[in-house]
Amino acid sequence: PAAVAEWLAMLVEQEVLVVRPDGRFPGEGELAFRHALLREGAYATLTPADERLAHRLSGEWLEHHGEADPMVLAGHAQRGGDPARAAGFYLRAAEQAVHIVDNEGAIARANLGLGCDPPPELRFALLGIRCHASHRLQRHALADAEELVRSAPRGSAGWVQGMISYLL
Repeated sequence: PAAVAEWLAMLVEQEVLVVRPDGRFPGEGELAFRHALLREGAYATLTPADERLAHRLSGEWLEHHGEADPMVLAGHAQRGGDPARAAGFYLRAAEQAVHIVDNEGAIARANLGLGCDPPPELRFALLGIRCHASHRLQRHALADAEELVRSAPRGSAGWVQGMISYLL
């Protein structure tokens, strides 16, 4: 830890990094690259495996320290090589969007989650969100509704959302 602190202090002194005075997490120091080109250059030195590891560890740290934005956590999980975990965060983000009546946002976030090839339970929940938001926008989501009615457990939230979309 002492050696890392020395290196970071040197990078701040050389203006590669800057200290953010108002960090997002109380009691935690926060550094940022001074310029986007420096950040991109540093990232370019990482191997794909190192980049996946960095995103996985970053996502875990953020979640442990109370990151509230599921889109941030989803991005780290996806780039960290855990698509099922990312799909769960995208579902949370889609649910938040439905809650504030951002139907377009809910559909977009559900699409991101579905793009992660989630396990069936998550898939049904994401399809259900998409059906619900599409119905609010007076759009038909017939393919989603048919899949939910056919495949989701009868009586589950996804099945009900599919049935409502299918019937209306």
